[in-house]
Order: sequence, then structure tokens, then C-alpha cells
Amino acid sequence: FMGYYLGCAKICERGGNLAARKKYLVQSLAIPMLIHGAWDFCVSVDIEAFELAAMLGIVVLTIFAFRRLKTYAKFDAPL
Repeated sequence: FMGYYLGCAKICERGGNLAARKKYLVQSLAIPMLIHGAWDFCVSVDIEAFELAAMLGIVVLTIFAFRRLKTYAKFDAPL
């Protein structure tokens, strides 16, 4: 997730859109920190429901990431 938003920031920088670049740079830190914090919380609490939520979260994030990758790969062009 960090790499995705950093890539978006780089594209915006090259396009001259500095406001969007700043937004993506913030997201490149905030979103992975939130995901990691949620993961740490779920696995550190000694409640089985939170452990299951952590495992479900991995599956959901993986599906989300691959769908995003598939969508954006359609618009990718060789360098």
C-alpha cells in the first residue's frame, strides 16, 4: 500500500500537481500505519475473535490489492 501511494505521488509530481502529491505522500504513510496498527492490536489482544479478525483482514487486504493491481495493469504501458 505504501508503494502504491508513493507511485501515485511520483506521477503527480511529474505532472506538476503538487497538492495531489502531498495528499498521496501523507496517504503513503498513514494507510500502512493504520493497517499495521490494527494488525498489531488484533494479534496482541488475547481474544480469539480479534485473531480471526486479523486473519480475515489479511485475506480482505490481499483481495483488495490484487483487484487494484489488475485494474491498474490495464492502463500500464511499457517504458
